[in-house]
Amino acid sequence: MKLKLKKPITVDGQEYQELDFDFDGLTGADLLKARAGLSDNAAYMDNLLPALSMDFQANVSAEAAKVSINVIKALPAKDFMKITKAAQDFLSDKG
Repeated sequence: MKLKLKKPITVDGQEYQELDFDFDGLTGADLLKARAGLSDNAAYMDNLLPALSMDFQANVSAEAAKVSINVIKALPAKDFMKITKAAQDFLSDKG
């Protein structure tokens, strides 16, 4: 899934105008890595309903795009919501 950003962002000196998310290419190891990056509170929510945890969705999105979580966090709000919704659909098997 390619996402053309509403406006370019720059993170750690690199500009991003679009991101390519390969949710279907993720492995169990990728999901565990995404989970390991959660705060204690976010990990608690992930244990309850992983597909609904926005923190987990963001981390999974970073894994799918092979970028730092900081890139996902820097996305404009509409782009962030679009990609976390795509991650939610993937995690809940609607993708």
